[in-house]
Amino acid sequence: MRNLYEVIDTILIEIPEDQNELRTRLEDIKMDWLYSAPEMAVFLWNRTAEILNYYIRNIEEDWQERIQKIFAGERDNG
Repeated sequence: MRNLYEVIDTILIEIPEDQNELRTRLEDIKMDWLYSAPEMAVFLWNRTAEILNYYIRNIEEDWQERIQKIFAGERDNG
């Protein structure tokens, strides 16, 4: 099973510095992951998907495509 914490870390590397709000929201999910019960995993994966869909509605730039591939598991973390 993929580790959401590691997936978000990999995604954060790809997000441009000027995307502060997206970065903050994903950092919040990482903290929630650390302190949540294992049964919350599906909820946190879904919440991450919702955040990415909100901030990346249309893939218009390379970094957005890379993030989509990382989240979908089409690219290795790291």
